[in-house]
Amino acid sequence: MRKVREFRPLYRLTGVAAAVALGLILPGAVAHAQSAFGAGIKLAPNIARAEDLSAPKGGYVITNETPLYKAPTSMVSDELGVSLKVGEKPQIIAEAQAGVWLLVGKDGTGIGYISRGLACPTSICK
Repeated sequence: MRKVREFRPLYRLTGVAAAVALGLILPGAVAHAQSAFGAGIKLAPNIARAEDLSAPKGGYVITNETPLYKAPTSMVSDELGVSLKVGEKPQIIAEAQAGVWLLVGKDGTGIGYISRGLACPTSICK
């Protein structure tokens, strides 16, 4: 006599469907949380709001002199004419473009962006 194999397509489909749903829902929820975070940040009048502002992961110390930019780009035309010096520990109020750019603040207001490559986390560099 041949054994009949128990078939549970609904159970398996539910698992796959759940995985697909999580894959589609979670990125949207994260994007919404990031945009909600960024919407509450005050910016100086000449500073552009990055679309993907997220909470900073900690403090930073400047390792190379770096200009402040009015947008998260490294175009010379976007430089603000102000630079941060080596050793300074600026107030970082947000990260942009997945942490590639840091929004520097003064008294809680964004005053310009710096490249993350020119700063070191204070947990590593004191």
